[in-house]
Formats: sequence, C-alpha cells, structure tokens
Amino acid sequence: MPDLLINDIPDEVLEALSNQAEAKGISLEEHARRILYDALSITPLDGRPFVSVEFLRDNHEAVLSAASKQPVYVFDADGKEFVIIAQKEFDRLGEYFSTDV
Repeated sequence: MPDLLINDIPDEVLEALSNQAEAKGISLEEHARRILYDALSITPLDGRPFVSVEFLRDNHEAVLSAASKQPVYVFDADGKEFVIIAQKEFDRLGEYFSTDV
C-alpha cells in the first residue's frame, strides 16, 4: 500500500491532531487515517466500516442502510468504538448471550 507524506503542516495543527489521537488512545497515524476514511466515506482495508458520530448524525439513513448488510463501527470523540447491527443479527446473536442487564 502506498504511503502519503504531507509537508509543511503547521505546528499547531500537528499538535492538535497528536492531542486528539492521544486522547483516543490511538496513534497519530491511525487518527489521521480515520479522519481521511471518514471525510471520504471509504471503508478501511480491514473491512470494518468506521464512521464518526458526526458522520452518523449527518448521514444516518446511509449508515443504517449499510448496517442492514454488515456491522458499522462508530467511534466517538473519546475514541470509544460502538457497533451498529441489524435487529435480525442482534436477535441471532442474542441466542448466545444473555441480554439481562
């Protein structure tokens, strides 16, 4: 896979990205990759379609449509990850796990 090198990034931009990545517990490289995937609405190569909460908010119909076919992984501002799955899949998985809270 090719690499991307970006020159002349202002210090304050790099610092902000680094701080965001650190707060999410991920590398700067992974954080930048997720930003690019999200901005371009592209599925990561590992096949796990990550979207941000903001993308979900703005494109909920498309995200729910995608979730009807495969799990969609959502990450919030703190870097926590969530999964949206179809009700049918949830019911199928529920046979293996207790849903009692």
